[in-house]
Amino acid sequence: MAAVFMAFSGAGDYSKCTYYLSEDGTNSLKVETRLAQEATAEILASKGIQIDRCVFLLTKKSRSINWEKYVRTDRNSGEISVEEEGILPRLERILPDAEIKGVDVPDPKEDQGLLEMFRIMYDALEPEDELYLEVTHGFRFMPMLYFPLINYARALKNITVGGIYYGSFDARDENGLAPILDLKSYDEILRWSFAAETFVNFGVSGPINNIVKEKQKILRKDFKEEDAFSTSLSHFTNAIQTSRGSSGSIDSQKLSPKNSISKAGIGIARNGEQLERKMEQGGGYPLLVPLVRVIRDSVAPFDKEDDVEIGRATVKWCRKNQMIQQGFTALEETIVSYVCSKCGAEHKNEVNRTFREAVSKEISAKMKRIPFIPDADWTDCLTEEARKIYDALPMDLVELSRDVKDIRNDINHFGMRKNPGAYSALSRKLDEYCEKFEAFLENDMTAENWLA
Repeated sequence: MAAVFMAFSGAGDYSKCTYYLSEDGTNSLKVETRLAQEATAEILASKGIQIDRCVFLLTKKSRSINWEKYVRTDRNSGEISVEEEGILPRLERILPDAEIKGVDVPDPKEDQGLLEMFRIMYDALEPEDELYLEVTHGFRFMPMLYFPLINYARALKNITVGGIYYGSFDARDENGLAPILDLKSYDEILRWSFAAETFVNFGVSGPINNIVKEKQKILRKDFKEEDAFSTSLSHFTNAIQTSRGSSGSIDSQKLSPKNSISKAGIGIARNGEQLERKMEQGGGYPLLVPLVRVIRDSVAPFDKEDDVEIGRATVKWCRKNQMIQQGFTALEETIVSYVCSKCGAEHKNEVNRTFREAVSKEISAKMKRIPFIPDADWTDCLTEEARKIYDALPMDLVELSRDVKDIRNDINHFGMRKNPGAYSALSRKLDEYCEKFEAFLENDMTAENWLA
């Protein structure tokens, strides 16, 4: 990993002042100069930050008047009025061990120039770099390039941001002291924006959890509610991605948020309430606050212990977030759960595993249009109940189960079969079969128990 100091060398006629970076409420780190980039580099060095590479972005004009020499020409006479060291020799003294490079960038007059500047900046970064960005000078649009650059390079080159600095000359006081502002929090806002978009559009919580864990290491007890909520969210999305659909009804299983979508959803509700109470009292991490309600609303259908309702909610979630394989798995198993709920009078609160297997077996038998299949291991009571289930199964539900099972097998067997379905067709079929199942549930106005 290399520490990289990147800055734009402007072409302005900069006045001298004393720049300072406040630490612990004091302005002890001070540098008198006309060049904010010099002040920032010297302050970073005084803080013990070892810069390995300096990358300065130079237009043709800024290279001629600010790089090797600081040159000013009298407008009336045309003669040189000021000539002193430019930024390059100053940096060579401040950072003697750093590789210092001036990189030519275009003076953009159209979109293509902006894209070329972005490419040059991106190419100047290496994988795993730690970026210290100085943003004081440059074109007014430069911040619109810096922040996409950070996001893009973080994704593709795994860079980190050490600091983002702006020398606020206009904020200098009566003594000529001008603050250097660390704008690293802007990068945090950018990361939260990406994390929010990733969750809302794709149902992925990893970026949210990563940021919260980083903050928790710093804030510890002050961040425990946020950490608990984020952990619950991580359990929830991971449980959906790995199809952990049981609510604990089968043989009274003892489940946790790590192996049950239902338990994770209940955990989000509980931890979300605690975090919202903290927010109501004026606490809570500001960038997480707007997300909490969105997350709680989207996960609300999972705050229950009912296999059928959890299955339905999971299928809808998978449709929205293009989790096709998980969606078909959830739909097939939810059909079985529904038949169990309609046929197993004595299993309303606890679905015995053997009973669920019997239901699955009779669905498969009727699907293949073969006679009722008893099992040698079944009791006489269960054999009789399974026979009634076979007779009571509606053919439209059986046929839907067959179609869902066929595609689930296609997916789970890696498409290693004759005429594997196209991915676009699989997505459409999930929508179609989900809507058929919902329509069946809406129209299933028979007795509460099919076998009554």
